[in-house]
Amino acid sequence: MSFATTSSARQRLETAGEARPEIRRALDRADRFLGLAALVSVVLAAVAVAMAARRHSARHLQGSAVMRCLGASQSTLVGIHAGELLLLGLLGSAIGVALAFGLQWLVADWLTAALKLSIPGAGWRPVLEGFGVGLTVLLAFGVPPVLALRRVPALRVLRRDLDPTEPSAWLVALAGFTGLALLLWWKAGSATLGTAMLVGIVATLAVLAGLAWILIVILRRVRSRLRGPWRYGLANVSRRAGASIAQVSALGLGLMALLLLTFVRTDLLDRWRNAMPADAPNRFIVNVQPDQVEGVRGFLAAQGVSEPVLYPMIRARLTEMNGKPVSGDDFEEGGRARRMAEREFNLSSTDVLRDDNQIVAGEFWTNRVPATPELSVEEEFADTLGWKVGDEVAFDIAGTRYAGRITSLRKVDWESFRPNFFVVGSPGSLEGYSGSHITAVKVPRGGPASPPSWCRPTRTCR
Repeated sequence: MSFATTSSARQRLETAGEARPEIRRALDRADRFLGLAALVSVVLAAVAVAMAARRHSARHLQGSAVMRCLGASQSTLVGIHAGELLLLGLLGSAIGVALAFGLQWLVADWLTAALKLSIPGAGWRPVLEGFGVGLTVLLAFGVPPVLALRRVPALRVLRRDLDPTEPSAWLVALAGFTGLALLLWWKAGSATLGTAMLVGIVATLAVLAGLAWILIVILRRVRSRLRGPWRYGLANVSRRAGASIAQVSALGLGLMALLLLTFVRTDLLDRWRNAMPADAPNRFIVNVQPDQVEGVRGFLAAQGVSEPVLYPMIRARLTEMNGKPVSGDDFEEGGRARRMAEREFNLSSTDVLRDDNQIVAGEFWTNRVPATPELSVEEEFADTLGWKVGDEVAFDIAGTRYAGRITSLRKVDWESFRPNFFVVGSPGSLEGYSGSHITAVKVPRGGPASPPSWCRPTRTCR
């Protein structure tokens, strides 16, 4: 993040979300991937908790039956087993939060040393979020099997084929499932993505349960033809059909979550690679003064860069729109339009429309030089400020007024990594104004051993 001083001598805090469009898109993709990774981790945790809680409940059925014979009440059984579960959940959440804080501290310390910047701490909000996620998953998938222990019949001491039933467990499971749905929506940062994930989980469980049931039906018909341990093993699987279906569904869902994360990661990296053109620039040259332009062109041509184009870049401030004064106070406080109106603009001019710029409204001045200055504006930028084709806007360039009429709106491919501008003037309209030049080129491997005399690492070449 960086600070920028506005014309009213105030300061504005700019975050990564307000960076250049190509950076915002890359960060948005990374954020979506991390959000999906968080969703997958929640699903895996839910599967693990469900399987462990079911196993825990089955292992304590006999002991709970003995306690019922000795006069233990239902509340006593619930207090014992739910209390154990709660303590384990709190302990597990505390360990997870501690590990996360330790990892964050190591990464922040490394970034501080590498970037020479002070990285702020994580704060206490992630702690509450971590405990909230852990306890919600525990409530949704761990409590229902444990609640069934309070209704275990005392006769189970003699007859192990009696299983407890707990109607209220369905209510707890429904409440926990609702909490899990809200948790997925929250972690995804999008109701659409969270809903899609939830529907996908339910559909996957239904398909896996159906396949497991079909498999058990087939095993029941096949086992009669087998002998020895195979027959008894398959008989045990088909005899406990409910438990077998639950285990197959849980394991299948866990594998699905891991495969989903792998596929999304691969797709995300492929999208990033494919979004970068093969001829993407790898050298950026800025702050080239007017008397250095010919020297830069000659040097780049000597390095095998064909037809290098240096774009003028002139700093200006918005002052008028359709003949009326404009300032940041004309826009909503804290809004993007106000920040745009208060910032300094980078104006440029060109006579050719590149392939990473597409006209979506109006007409570009290709193959002609307008008699009066004309402007071409990036469409999202124009929409933010309320500009449209036909409007006339004026800027202040070092005390000199510069005005032009908007004749076209452009859609810009910011991920081309070429120099692009929100506002571009017609050819020759910016001549005589003080400014510098900028360009981006692709230099072949094994480029110049040393930079030319006009290249100062801290100023001109990047």
